[in-house]
Amino acid sequence: MKKNSAIFVLAAAGILLTASPAMAIPVSWTLSGATFDDGGTAAGSFVYDADTDALSAWSINMVGGSVAALPTFTYNPANSKDTNCSGSQVCFDTIIAGVGVGSLIRQIGFVATAALTNAGGTLGISLGFEQQCRITSFISITSYAETCAPANSRATFGGTLVAATPGGGGTGTPVPEPTSLALLGIGAAGLLAARRRRS
Repeated sequence: MKKNSAIFVLAAAGILLTASPAMAIPVSWTLSGATFDDGGTAAGSFVYDADTDALSAWSINMVGGSVAALPTFTYNPANSKDTNCSGSQVCFDTIIAGVGVGSLIRQIGFVATAALTNAGGTLGISLGFEQQCRITSFISITSYAETCAPANSRATFGGTLVAATPGGGGTGTPVPEPTSLALLGIGAAGLLAARRRRS
């Protein structure tokens, strides 16, 4: 009888160890109500995965305003890059002309009132900006320094970031839990052990 119990415990442990964990789902955030000091607006969305600190699928549309250096433009993965801001900051760069020292770039960034997480929710924007800059030191397409002229920039004083679905559509951090198949296996092992006890 003790032998059967030991077999059951070992079988259950093996099934639990092979069960796949429930993973968090990256959250789609929507930028809403972002109005700049020159009258321009920003709207759109992006996907953020807090587990890997990775941005993807961004589409941020800039419209209007009085800064001539910043006409209507939509930032997306085909024409811009994530500049590795993290936590509560979201930033994108696009090179306007040339590649190297002296090249012009255009960038947008905003800072949420709290860190973005896979739990989603609604966050205010404490700082937002868009500006045109010039590269002063160039190492690679993803590594360079720049200077930005105040006359070619604008700032926002409002707006929110809203998760695409209530609660953000995320499931929090990964939590190991048995799958349906694992639970079925444990039940089968239990029935087998009970049957052997009777016999």
